[in-house]
Amino acid sequence: MTGTETVMTDQETMEIIAFHPGDQQFCIRTTSIREIRGWAAATPLPHAPPEVIGVMNLRGMVIPIIDLAAKLGMRSHTDASRSAIVVAEVGKSTVGLVVDQVSDILSISSGDIQ
Repeated sequence: MTGTETVMTDQETMEIIAFHPGDQQFCIRTTSIREIRGWAAATPLPHAPPEVIGVMNLRGMVIPIIDLAAKLGMRSHTDASRSAIVVAEVGKSTVGLVVDQVSDILSISSGDIQ
């Protein structure tokens, strides 16, 4: 452990947001989410990896916009008009993750995490 991680007992609960990149469901802690936005066009970056859609100005901060399905090696079939951008803190960076839909906010026991 690095000292910044917290150890949870089986009795503790946490809030998570479930979302779908492609046909699978993934979750992230709500404490890592800055906001969830509707689709907005990103400025493309030349020579960027295929999963990097571009960058977006978020209240004066330029953040990368990542196609999460493509990043995870899944077929990306994101319909821009129905997609969402989950702005999350990943490590010390802020990124926008393009997902097909955000489905639920859940409260789960730490013992249920695999």
